[in-house]
Amino acid sequence: MKFKTISLACFAIFALCTASKSSANQIASKNNNSSDMQSNTEEKFAEMFVSNVEVGCLSSVSNEIKKPKIYCSCYAKSFLNRYSKEDLLIISNAAGSTKNGGAIVAVMMRPEMRQCALK
Repeated sequence: MKFKTISLACFAIFALCTASKSSANQIASKNNNSSDMQSNTEEKFAEMFVSNVEVGCLSSVSNEIKKPKIYCSCYAKSFLNRYSKEDLLIISNAAGSTKNGGAIVAVMMRPEMRQCALK
């Protein structure tokens, strides 16, 4: 996978992490602190996170990717396969609050990017 693909993914992920962070905060503000509500909040956050990653990926995917919808769906779901919902929230918060957060996340997900590009 070429640098251009990684660079575009970095931009998209940074934007999506920031969007997901604000979405998670909105959900959390509507819920109380019970464990059922916390689990529900994490589930909704994970769904929005995956959806946002897919949308961002499709808007920035390289022409080198022959099946963008399959690639982006694979890539977005790979976050859930690799990280817990709680970890995704932490990663999202960290990426959104750091200048190079998107680039860091892209490096962390590079193995998944490669695997999804083969599909």
